[in-house]
This record gives sequence, structure tokens and C-alpha cells, in this order.
Amino acid sequence: GINVVEIGNADRMDYVKTVIIDYTGNPYTTRYLMLLLNLTQSQILSQTVPDSPVDVAVIAAGDLWLP
Repeated sequence: GINVVEIGNADRMDYVKTVIIDYTGNPYTTRYLMLLLNLTQSQILSQTVPDSPVDVAVIAAGDLWLP
């Protein structure tokens, strides 16, 4: 149920924890991803960008575990 529009490298390679960057201020999407990926609220960053081509970005770090 998630539309992945792009996969690529992060802006840097030193992320210790996985983060979600919310570009559109959509709390339902970020909350869903936070629960799905077992993240904490501190791993959600907000950067409102009105014309962003994506709603959110997930930066996967070494702590991410997917069943």
C-alpha cells in the first residue's frame, strides 16, 4: 500500500538511525510509516516544501530491520 517513487542514496552516509522526512505535513502518512518501521517520534523530521515531488522520504540506516 506504499507508492515508492524513487530509490537512491541519502544525502550523506553517516545516518546512525533511520529517519522519515515529512515534506508535506501529512501526519497520517508519517505515523503509518513510523509504526510500520517501528520508529520513534524523534526519528520524524519535518521540512515543509510546498512543491515537493514526494510527500515523505525514508532514509534507511543500519538500525532498520524489516521482517
